[in-house]
Amino acid sequence: MKKVILTLGIACCTITGYSQTLNAVKSAAKTSATNVATASATEIVSALSTKLGGLSSTQKTNATSAVSTFLNEKAGIASLAKTNAAAYATKLAGSKSNLLTKLKTILTVKQYASLLGLKSSAKSTSTDAALSVLSQIL
Repeated sequence: MKKVILTLGIACCTITGYSQTLNAVKSAAKTSATNVATASATEIVSALSTKLGGLSSTQKTNATSAVSTFLNEKAGIASLAKTNAAAYATKLAGSKSNLLTKLKTILTVKQYASLLGLKSSAKSTSTDAALSVLSQIL
């Protein structure tokens, strides 16, 4: 009887340890994905700042947050691109619209007008690196 109880106790400890390790791995993966989105958001805002003639530190912070949110939303619906293209397109359009609405409140009128002017340039076959980065949000 003692061997059975001891064996069950060891099994429970092993399962609990495995579960905690699994949770730690899941948490690390989620953090890593968020860090990738944030790094990309930083790159996008840097390119945006370059193209719009500079952003204030407050604008950069707020724009990075808005772009990061957009990139996380985009990553969250990425699986739909293969399984349901129409739903993906609809949700992506909504996310882009929300991003542009947020950017409209962050940027000056002149900067926002310049951003809208960049939309057509970003979709062209330009070799401009900044436009290439901005094409992720335009």
